Amino acid sequence: MTDLSVEGDVRQSYDPPMEERVARLEEDMRDVKSVLSRLEPMIIRIDATLTATLPNLVTKAELAELRIDVTKEIGDVRTGLTKEITDVRTDLGQEIANVRTDLGREVADLRIDLGKEVEDLRTDLGQKITDLRTEMIARFADVPTKTYLWGILGALITAYGAGLAALAVIR
Repeated sequence: MTDLSVEGDVRQSYDPPMEERVARLEEDMRDVKSVLSRLEPMIIRIDATLTATLPNLVTKAELAELRIDVTKEIGDVRTGLTKEITDVRTDLGQEIANVRTDLGREVADLRIDLGKEVEDLRTDLGQKITDLRTEMIARFADVPTKTYLWGILGALITAYGAGLAALAVIR
């Protein structure tokens, strides 16, 4: 209990349970003061951290403005990319058309050249066949025919038979 008396005048005495309650309250107040003395440095550190950090944090308005700026930038990039892609498609389409035209011309030129070469080969081959036919006719003119050869063979066989007959007579 405390050494201070709560009694003032002697008029009325305090209720004894009240003294116990006041004593417990005073004890609890000492605990609260102890806890507050430990919390005060923490609160000071938290306040210092917030004071140093809050000015650097972004406000909702700044965040909204940043969001608008980023959205606008993304839109600009999207528009630029779309234009670039369209330009590339146009350029590629033109290049493909040019390549098709060039290839068509080259194929047509090759067909013409091949046609000429095939015609030249036909002419050369026809001329060579004609020359070979003429040469073969000239060579075969000098070669005896089958009938002629059969006639010679008949004459030889007849002469051989006559020779054998003459030998048989002579013997």
